[in-house]
Amino acid sequence: LEAQKKGARVVILEADTRLGGATSNSGGVFYACGTSVQRAKGIENDTPQDVYDYLMTLNQWKQRPDLIRYYAERCGETLEWLLELGAQFSPKWLVKSGVDTVARGHSCEGGGKGITDALINAVGASGVESVVDCRVESLIVEDGKVVGVRAQGTELYAPSVIITTGGIGNSPEML
Repeated sequence: LEAQKKGARVVILEADTRLGGATSNSGGVFYACGTSVQRAKGIENDTPQDVYDYLMTLNQWKQRPDLIRYYAERCGETLEWLLELGAQFSPKWLVKSGVDTVARGHSCEGGGKGITDALINAVGASGVESVVDCRVESLIVEDGKVVGVRAQGTELYAPSVIITTGGIGNSPEML
């Protein structure tokens, strides 16, 4: 969405028969700090450091600290962006879990489907082209640079290729 907004032509190639992936089947709880939802509930003191400590503790300090720090520093603005797109996170659904110091689990109305519906609607409204049931088979590499993808026997070239993948839930070898 952000690349499209900045003038890039964007195409989503989705292996599944629908957009949304595992998020659409999830409970739709988004952990974030410093949000308007928290402020509406009177929580003014939740910080990126608090989120970092929470996530690292929850995962027994076995995650990459740089990735958790990146998430912690951007989670609040990301939740606000989802709100702008139409996802509904009510203060009444703000939850505090076991090792949280404050309520920072933002539960989306409609669960994960509420999040993905907002994203899918924004994608459609922005003019991003989506192709479902289209598995990317390989990357096209020239002179050490990714310049495109092969999907369903077709080569697609682009000035930039962004690769996103879902979870590992359907990959027994990775579990």
